[in-house]
Amino acid sequence: MKFLPLLCAALLCACTTSIPNQQNTIVNQQNAPSLPLAGKWQLAAFTGFSTQQIQQAQAYMDLSKMPDAHANMGCNQLIFQAKIIDATQIQFDNIASTLMACDEEMKLEQTFSQASHQGAWTYSLQNNRLILRHEMGVEMQFTP
Repeated sequence: MKFLPLLCAALLCACTTSIPNQQNTIVNQQNAPSLPLAGKWQLAAFTGFSTQQIQQAQAYMDLSKMPDAHANMGCNQLIFQAKIIDATQIQFDNIASTLMACDEEMKLEQTFSQASHQGAWTYSLQNNRLILRHEMGVEMQFTP
């Protein structure tokens, strides 16, 4: 019985949890999403693709949890990092996708991926649309 208080004290010490360092839970402000860009965007226009192709693909890009982002351009799920470089440029890095083979539907995602591997996109918000332009001549327009 003399050991009972000691045993209780040891159990209490073992069951306590430490409060995590708040520095670990704070989002780096440099990579935090710009509020106008945060959200899920439906693809409305894409250079080289018809309105019908885009509507059939039901393509979207979800930037609601930046820098983590995901998209579907009609076939595979894409996951990537979306990093705002400055007030007009965004970079998409570390693009990975599922490995489904779709004929025509893959052209959208291939064009997006190829351009993204070539550098940053210029972005703007006009008339409630997110417009992404790449120096390769590719333009994408999204609606909320």
